[in-house]
Order: sequence, then structure tokens, then C-alpha cells
Amino acid sequence: MRRAVASLAAALALVLAAAPPAGAADPAPNQHVRITFAGGYTGVAVATGVINAVGLAQEQSTLNADGSFFGTLTFRFPLGTVVAPFTGQVTSLAVDPLTCVGRFTTAGTFTIDRGTGLYAGIGGWGSFTEAGTFNSLPTAGGCDPQPLLRTLLVTEARAFVTR
Repeated sequence: MRRAVASLAAALALVLAAAPPAGAADPAPNQHVRITFAGGYTGVAVATGVINAVGLAQEQSTLNADGSFFGTLTFRFPLGTVVAPFTGQVTSLAVDPLTCVGRFTTAGTFTIDRGTGLYAGIGGWGSFTEAGTFNSLPTAGGCDPQPLLRTLLVTEARAFVTR
């Protein structure tokens, strides 16, 4: 169950930039992104800061047995795309044994790998947190360890973006 939920959580993880130079102080974040996923791996992304746009975020991810995950988010905004690899960890997981509704949280970091259109040459780095829910089927022994549907995932990310 934990692995399946972490896999779902990984699918959301938000991502955007490259690590700061060694020895450099982290600057204040100049970008915020909120992604809302409802039942799938494509969500609505609302970006404010260096990028001010509303678009879609598509996620691909891989979950490891220890609850860590990695993947890539591709943001498709009206004036270009942004690709952001991410890594993270499931930080909490709870399943109601009567309803088989689960809740989870994750946290992680990301880099901005590349952009197109208006966002060509973009870079940066940041961190994210997520909170989500999922449903699985009741069984005679409890809840099916494979979630049927990630019903909601909200990702909040803050980043320092360079052009």
C-alpha cells in the first residue's frame, strides 16, 4: 500500500530548476506554483512570479521501495513549456480501514531543466510539498494495497528562477 501511494504521490511532484553554485547563499524564492491534480497525472498549474501563467502540468514518475521517488513534470503554458525533474519522499501515509480512503503527504526538490518559447534559457531550483487522497477497494482482509484512483493531489512549490 505504501509503495502504491508513494507512486501516486510521486506522480505529482512539482519541479523546476538547477542547484545553486557551491558556496552560494540561496536567494529568496521568486516563483510560486500550485498544481491541482484530480484523479490523474495531468493537473492545472497556476504560476506566479517570474512565470505568470495558467497551464497544464503532466507528470511521469518512478517510486522506489523506500518511499522515495523521482520524475519529471512538463508544464505547458500558452507561451511555452518548462521541464522540471524532481526527487522526493513520502512523508506520511494513512488509510481508513473502514472506507479504504487514504491520505498522504510528500516533500522534495526540483530543478528547471529547460524551457521553450518565452521560457527558452530558463533555469532554477526549488522545493515542494504535496497533500493528497486516494481510494482503494475494500477486501475481506482490509483494503486492497493498490489504490484505484488518486482522487486529489495539491502540490505547492517555491523556487528561485533565472532567465
